[in-house]
Amino acid sequence: MVEKADEEMPVRVALDTMGGDLGPAAVVEGAWRALVADTRLEIALVGPTDLLQETLATVLARAETITGDLPRESIMSRLSCVEARDVVTMDDHPVEALRRKPRSTLMVTVEQVAEGKADAFVSAGNTGAVMAAALFRLGRFPGIDRPALGISLPNQRRGYTLLVDAGANVDCRPVHLLQFAVMGYAYARGVMGIANPRIGLLSVGSEPAKGSEAVRKANEMLAGSQLPFIGNVEGMDVWNGSVDVVVCDGFVGNVLIKSAEGLVETLLALLGPILGNASTGQAPSGLLEALKPFDWTEHGAAPLLGLNGIGLVAHGRSNARAIEQAVRKAVLAVRGSVLEQLERALPDLQRESS
Repeated sequence: MVEKADEEMPVRVALDTMGGDLGPAAVVEGAWRALVADTRLEIALVGPTDLLQETLATVLARAETITGDLPRESIMSRLSCVEARDVVTMDDHPVEALRRKPRSTLMVTVEQVAEGKADAFVSAGNTGAVMAAALFRLGRFPGIDRPALGISLPNQRRGYTLLVDAGANVDCRPVHLLQFAVMGYAYARGVMGIANPRIGLLSVGSEPAKGSEAVRKANEMLAGSQLPFIGNVEGMDVWNGSVDVVVCDGFVGNVLIKSAEGLVETLLALLGPILGNASTGQAPSGLLEALKPFDWTEHGAAPLLGLNGIGLVAHGRSNARAIEQAVRKAVLAVRGSVLEQLERALPDLQRESS
């Protein structure tokens, strides 16, 4: 049985304000919105403090529209700024950037968690650099070889299917796929609230003998574990709700999600002239509601599973809504005790991989 998350637990999140394409404005407004929605939340904005103060003043000038009934002072008391001026760009080589910019906004953000000053971090920056910084300052969770990205995808049952890995590891050995399954299991229990999440291994057929050598061996390892493994699943199973966690290597996972994004955009383009423009709200309300789960801004960020700490990577184009949702997802991971869930699941993993 899943332990109920403590909704009253105070949580502090560190935000990299300079990593995304839209600069600090979107991050600061998203942080403000998150603070309004959760009165037990504290946020540390990491970036050039003078710029952050200017940006905050701009947000405050129109804060009445997003503050609601909460006194402004009660929100401000839960918001702080941490100085950092160097920025890791999308064009920077991940490892080289960390060496050349050891006090970048990204590194300082991750350090907030490493030093116990924050419970989780969120960055919309260079994914490779975020992974490198997190590994350097937080390290891997004991018993995990490779952290992985988890993405929640909508399914036909009006729920979500967790895909692990979504792009962090292109080449994987069978034991890595087994570890992805354990990490996905822990996240599905802690954050998604699924007591016994069904795990499937993505392949080209449901039969155990189908797939690459790594997939076939991983199937054997998963079948011999104590995890709720239902066997190989195919591409359509990612979307039909028959499984809660889908495991694959990062190459396959990234191609899958990028193809899905392209398909949704293509469908909107083709249906637009017939049903109206969904992006401007002119389409029928039922269609807009059906498409809402495919709006990436509603999902916020992807967790970096397998770190010795909690970190999430937001989309580079994240607007205020996406940042708000990213912070919310970070809070859910903390309150859902994801690391504790992983620790409980690891003994079986260690037996199977030994």
